[in-house]
Amino acid sequence: MSDRYDSVVIGCGPAGLSAALNLHIRNKAFILLGTKQCSHRLAKAERIDNYLGLPEISGKELMDRYLHHVSSRGIELREERVTAVYPGDGAFAVVTGKGQYTARSLIVATGVHIEKVLPGENEFLGRGVSYCATCDGPLFRGKRVALIDYTGGAAYDEVLFLASVADTLYYLLPEGKTASATAAVKLPLPANVTQLRRSSLSIKGADTVTSLVADEQEFALDGVFILRETQKAEILVPGLATDDKAVTVDGQMATNIPGVFAAGDCTGKPYQLARAVGQGAVAALSAVGYLDNPRN
Repeated sequence: MSDRYDSVVIGCGPAGLSAALNLHIRNKAFILLGTKQCSHRLAKAERIDNYLGLPEISGKELMDRYLHHVSSRGIELREERVTAVYPGDGAFAVVTGKGQYTARSLIVATGVHIEKVLPGENEFLGRGVSYCATCDGPLFRGKRVALIDYTGGAAYDEVLFLASVADTLYYLLPEGKTASATAAVKLPLPANVTQLRRSSLSIKGADTVTSLVADEQEFALDGVFILRETQKAEILVPGLATDDKAVTVDGQMATNIPGVFAAGDCTGKPYQLARAVGQGAVAALSAVGYLDNPRN
């Protein structure tokens, strides 16, 4: 059974936090979902000089101010990574590693997807490759699967779930530039889980996935689950229109799907803080207008 809200904000970077603040001001029932470190790119910025009113501020300090502002208004950030969204009859089901929520509207603020697509990933998507362990895990009951974790160990709940249904689970923590924050999980793992660290990964198969090649070692598999810190918006929300790798929005931050709005870097360049914060506010106000329209 899922909880029902007016809106779900996916992402807690500047755009998502701005959207959440404006939904709160308009007294809407919503939840804010994001990862522990809401914006890696902002937190790593040594100095920001072009943000009006706050010159010579570090990215970490600015991010801390954002989070303090939101929390001081009683807005809770739920540290849950969204794995799938399912449109329904006038509502959306939002699935995370910890549960499911239902909302009449969505604000997508997922940022920029930085990890490179693995060889074979697109080819076998839906044919053994999945981005949602809790959604598709039961399809691999008693089989051999791998979970590739780009989340820095935040996928522990998914590891335990897959281990409970699969016969064998290889838990891979990729190494390299796109996974520099990933650390070995020190929590206890079930007996049927083998944890590995690898730098080169590729997926092989015929009609469906048959194996995963990891640093020249090949593992026979029936399925591969790929969990990333930030997922492409168009993968999370089926049917979402994109243009040149960015979510297509109008001036009110509305997408092609009624009730779905997008803001921030996921809508394309320029990647600027002021733009993201402004778009988050517009997206929230547009969602409010959508919610208050008796025809919706």
